[in-house]
Amino acid sequence: MLSPEAIKEYQELYFKKYGEKIDSQTALDLGIKLINFTAAIYRPIPSKEYKDMDKHEQKHQ
Repeated sequence: MLSPEAIKEYQELYFKKYGEKIDSQTALDLGIKLINFTAAIYRPIPSKEYKDMDKHEQKHQ
């Protein structure tokens, strides 16, 4: 669940991006979808994998 403050902030961000006002229920629905999407695709990078990426980047600079 999103707090009333988070819903209001989402409405403001949505308006700035799309120039369209949305009601609080729509903001809540979209905010929850965004949170669920982020949770589905986010995964922490294991430290070994991060170190390997860092080594690779250093070689190619």
